[in-house]
Amino acid sequence: MSGMTKAAPVRRTGWFADRSIKTKIASALGVLLLLTLVIAGVGVSSLNSARANLHDIVGMNRTYKETLDTLVLAQMRTRILLPMVGTSPTKTDRQQWMSEMDKTDQIIEDATAKLEDAGITSIAPSWATYQQDYATWTEQRKKVTDAGLAMNSAAFQKETAAAVPLVKQYSASQAATSKEVGDAFYARADAAASQISTAIITVIVTLVLGAALSIALGLYAANLVIRPIRKVEEVLDRMAEGDLTARADVHSRDEVGHMAGSLTRAQDAIVAAFDGVGRTSGRLRESAHELTTSVDGSRANARQASIVLDTVRGSSDTVSTNVQTVAAGTEEMTASIREISKSANDAAGVAASAVAVADQTNATVAKLGRRVRRSVRSSRPSRASRSRPTCWR
Repeated sequence: MSGMTKAAPVRRTGWFADRSIKTKIASALGVLLLLTLVIAGVGVSSLNSARANLHDIVGMNRTYKETLDTLVLAQMRTRILLPMVGTSPTKTDRQQWMSEMDKTDQIIEDATAKLEDAGITSIAPSWATYQQDYATWTEQRKKVTDAGLAMNSAAFQKETAAAVPLVKQYSASQAATSKEVGDAFYARADAAASQISTAIITVIVTLVLGAALSIALGLYAANLVIRPIRKVEEVLDRMAEGDLTARADVHSRDEVGHMAGSLTRAQDAIVAAFDGVGRTSGRLRESAHELTTSVDGSRANARQASIVLDTVRGSSDTVSTNVQTVAAGTEEMTASIREISKSANDAAGVAASAVAVADQTNATVAKLGRRVRRSVRSSRPSRASRSRPTCWR
């Protein structure tokens, strides 16, 4: 079993990488929301500009085109009324037609003032030429109406003939003004269409860029989460195969980094536990070897003690027999001494000798008894060790 591997120190890998998974997801959604707002803002701004241009076009159509049409129709009515002033049979009729012409002139003046207020001079340079040509025709028309009111047919015919080229002249300048207004109208329309196209393209490009950025950010955030999880998964697979040396190389400070650190600490604890088990197993093997040696020695001692015990038993039996024989002899001698003591004084010497012999015999018996007791005591531990089972730790 390998030694315990120290866990790698946790180090910073970047502000975003160290944030929690919830923060990463919230950041990605926030960026996506911001991009959506930017795209919407660009689109709304472009559409507002296009709407303003369309509003200008509608205003031009109402202000310039309709007013110019009103101006042209009023001038045509004036030209229609002009012969009536010179050909009516009575002067009253001619004055009545002249009043109608004055009303028409008022319409022309109002339309002209409206066009100038709208700034027609800025989009139609020929408007000034038209104004001069129309003023010249108006002066000539007054000569015609004066001749008609004077009931002078010849002068009326003459002044009318002189007014015809002037009508063509101001009509030409008026047509040029209408063309310039139409060109400005179409230019504004083209600009509005171009701006709408630009707005659409801008929205599409912004949308594509935003989608690409969102996808890139999403993949980056997902990689920051999935890559350390795969490392932890690989380490777990290697642990399942029995390899406790593998370590998850994850240094972020988010949930996955904490999980990898906990896994590393758990691996270190398992390795330390296995190392302790290995050391304990070694000590157990050494103790078993010592126990086996002790058991073998005990068996040899037991066999030797058995042999000694058998020898002591034989010696004890012999000593016991000798003791019994001496005891019997002592009793016989005691009886003899008693018989001799009953004898006369002449047996005193014999009795004294017998007493000495008896004392000597008693000493001999005492010595033999002590030897027997020592032999018996020396044999008891061997017998106890032989009979008691031996326990070895």
